[in-house]
Amino acid sequence: MSVGASRLLLDMHAVAVNEAVKPVKKDFGIFFTPEWVIDLMVGMIDKRIEEEGQAILEPACGVAQFLTGVKRNRPAFFHRTRRLGIEVNDNIIGYIRQEQIVKDVEIIQCDYLLWETDVRFDLIIGNPPYGIPSLSDHYTIRVDNETKRKYKESFSTWYGKYNVYGAFIEKSIRLLKEGGQLLFVVPATFILLDEFKKLREFLARHGETRLVYLGPDVFKPEADVATLVLDFKKSREAAHVIALLEYADGRVTPISKRDRWKGEIVIFGTPFTKRLEALCSYRLSDVYEIRVSPRTPEIKHNPWIKKEKQIDDDRYLPILNGRNLKNHRVIYEPATGYWIEKNRMA
Repeated sequence: MSVGASRLLLDMHAVAVNEAVKPVKKDFGIFFTPEWVIDLMVGMIDKRIEEEGQAILEPACGVAQFLTGVKRNRPAFFHRTRRLGIEVNDNIIGYIRQEQIVKDVEIIQCDYLLWETDVRFDLIIGNPPYGIPSLSDHYTIRVDNETKRKYKESFSTWYGKYNVYGAFIEKSIRLLKEGGQLLFVVPATFILLDEFKKLREFLARHGETRLVYLGPDVFKPEADVATLVLDFKKSREAAHVIALLEYADGRVTPISKRDRWKGEIVIFGTPFTKRLEALCSYRLSDVYEIRVSPRTPEIKHNPWIKKEKQIDDDRYLPILNGRNLKNHRVIYEPATGYWIEKNRMA
């Protein structure tokens, strides 16, 4: 079968699985990966690992899109290694077994975050699920309290309203051999948010971090989220090294590199931001500690804050969050459901 025909067949299976898991996609934080992203990431596999690696892992593998991408683009590497996929979703496992579509890959059905193994891997590649685990309707991944307790006890980077993709990153780095490589496509939120400060420190301590920014359109229309490829090399010698890159017009372009990163917030600079910084003596973060969320106690219990159902005049302004703020525009609906009087804004 030609590469084009095999790619078309995999696309058809991905569409079929997408339909099969539609009722539970949100509960599991599932987003299928565009083929161009898979090919880009497979192209980032380190040459030494391609020549010497013995074991590959794809967590939350679905129909094993990434392992299939390795087989398509790096066939000698693929066939020489042990290929392992982990998948928890019954709908996906059932489809895989019924259609017999995942060939030459060992698939294990289990919760990756609670999976125990003595195997250490040269390459871990994939697209982990995204979402905050909880039974609350506010959050996206349905996880019972006992399972969430086990997660918290298992991961040193768990902090605040943690997103499961952060736990996938920590788990995967722990399963890498020294010198092994992790390639994940993930939201860019972990480079900025306070909830991920322990994860950033963990990355800095354990090896070299490369961040390839892909932009906000990768998973549209299913998800409107800025996305990047985390290319991590587990290495004591390369610890505290971070490099920033950007993918645009089919090319990956280096932006900057540092060798003393300790997990601080990561900022992708541009010519405009550099000119702006040259004109300004301080950044906002130098003056204020920025920590705002409409669901924080400081907002919810503030006597000046009102719930939307109590608003019946134009004296109030809606409180917004990150979902309302886009490049060059503000989207006011749907807002957070919290309002504040205009005269309290000063």
